[in-house]
Amino acid sequence: VVVDTPLYALINDETRMQANSFHHQAIRTLGKDLKSMAYADDGIIEGIYHTKHRYLRGYQWHPERLCNSDKNNRSIFDDFIKAFKYLVEIHPNAEQILKEKKSRILKIN
Repeated sequence: VVVDTPLYALINDETRMQANSFHHQAIRTLGKDLKSMAYADDGIIEGIYHTKHRYLRGYQWHPERLCNSDKNNRSIFDDFIKAFKYLVEIHPNAEQILKEKKSRILKIN
């Protein structure tokens, strides 16, 4: 985990965490205003964020699959839910958009 990134702050300034990473594709070049925030031991980018948008993040693993067994992955998932709830609060048509898209919110016990 890269120091001074959203992920670093989210997991309480830890520089290593568990990830269930097994993929056949990876990021080679980051787009405009994107920065790396996590790398695998082999150097593959595992997490990115956008420097100009409050919540635009990407993870190359599945934190939702580890959130019941790992506190750091739970923090990622909880933060996503928090950001979603905030969006619903501030967006005037959020409820209508959700109904039209037939979206569902996943609740993890």
